[in-house]
Amino acid sequence: MTLLKTRDTDLLVALRAGKKVSIRKAALDLAISKSHLADIEAGNRQPSYDVGLRIATYYGVSLGALFEELPLEFGAPA
Repeated sequence: MTLLKTRDTDLLVALRAGKKVSIRKAALDLAISKSHLADIEAGNRQPSYDVGLRIATYYGVSLGALFEELPLEFGAPA
């Protein structure tokens, strides 16, 4: 399993604001919990590759623009 680290937490919040959706709506659209998305946006949690890909697709940006890959040893999967 690949983990992803958020490059810039402010960017995730700005993208969501630009899309004019609440964190609740974004989480629902992404099929994750609101608290999970809030933790990712705050940089407190690393998303799995799958969740990171869904986030990038949702905001219409590349995965690499939002996240950097981490070795599995970095920490427990999100």
